[in-house]
Amino acid sequence: MTTLMIECEGSAPARVELPPGEYSLGSDNSCAITIDHPTLSSHHCDVLIQVDGKTIVCAAGATNSTWIEGELVSRTVVVTGQSFQAGAAKITVEKTSTIALPPRLATP
Repeated sequence: MTTLMIECEGSAPARVELPPGEYSLGSDNSCAITIDHPTLSSHHCDVLIQVDGKTIVCAAGATNSTWIEGELVSRTVVVTGQSFQAGAAKITVEKTSTIALPPRLATP
C-alpha cells in the first residue's frame, strides 16, 4: 500500500494510506485529500496510485504550483522516499507492507 506523509506548517504531520486509485489533493473539502492551508489551491494536484504501486502526481494548474526537488512539474512519477511540494505542504511517498495471513481452518 502507498502511504503519503504530509507535513505542513501550522499542522501536525499526517500519514494517509491509499489503495490504488486516483485522488484529488487541495484545500477544498471536496478533495479526497484535504490540506487546509492558504498556499494550496482548492484543487492543487491529483495523485494516481497504480496497481503496480507506481505513484504519479499531476498538477492541476494551481497558483502555487507543484514541485519536486526544486523543479516545477506538471506530471511525473514520484518514487518511494521522494517528496513533492504542494504549496507549503511537503508530501513524501512511502510504501507500507501489507501481509496477508492465510485463513484459519477449523479442526474437526
